[in-house]
Amino acid sequence: MESRFSLINLINENNLNELLIDLSSQDFEVLEIDGDCIYDSKTFFKAVKDSLPFDPPISGKVNWDAFSDSLWEGIMNLENQKVAIVWTKAENMLNYGLGGLIDAIRALTDVSTSLYNDAENDKERVTLTIFLIGKGNNFSLHK
Repeated sequence: MESRFSLINLINENNLNELLIDLSSQDFEVLEIDGDCIYDSKTFFKAVKDSLPFDPPISGKVNWDAFSDSLWEGIMNLENQKVAIVWTKAENMLNYGLGGLIDAIRALTDVSTSLYNDAENDKERVTLTIFLIGKGNNFSLHK
């Protein structure tokens, strides 16, 4: 079944449980980023270094190239063709570290695009979908 999600999705936190059920029903492997303490690039790296499947592991220092390369390899090693990154409390970075949020989204988008385009055939193709979960007018209700 083809996913009905966009590459980047903004979802209201009130719909998180519904989203997780939906992703599970579509056989997504869900990787969660707890954004409670993420306000800028430095705190983003500190939070994700142990929560995402990096191969090789990243140091936690801000290095977007290392982040992208290592995350790409780590996701390829999951052996699941549908992967979702669910980043909660994304409004923290939106409100306090917009530049870092843009850098993170750019890196995640690059990884997603590369995973999809680098596959030699459909059996190797990985779809990485990103969900920014938050509260406020920027985050719509999940349908």
